[in-house]
Amino acid sequence: MAEIADIQMTGSLEVLAELETVSATLSSALRRIRYVEEGVPEPNDDIDKIHRDLLGVINQWTIMRAAMRRDLGQP
Repeated sequence: MAEIADIQMTGSLEVLAELETVSATLSSALRRIRYVEEGVPEPNDDIDKIHRDLLGVINQWTIMRAAMRRDLGQP
């Protein structure tokens, strides 16, 4: 978590927005996995949908890294 705190203190608003998107997706997936494990999934939710959402993090991660690189002046 120290890395996230560092970014929150030094990152641009663009980087912070992308970080929030990735963090929210991962947090949601973890919560939903726990509900599925406990046998009380959210309505219309299942492990396959959670899996698809987690695969979407790959795209979000790429966008976030590009924002970080721009913030650092890298191509």
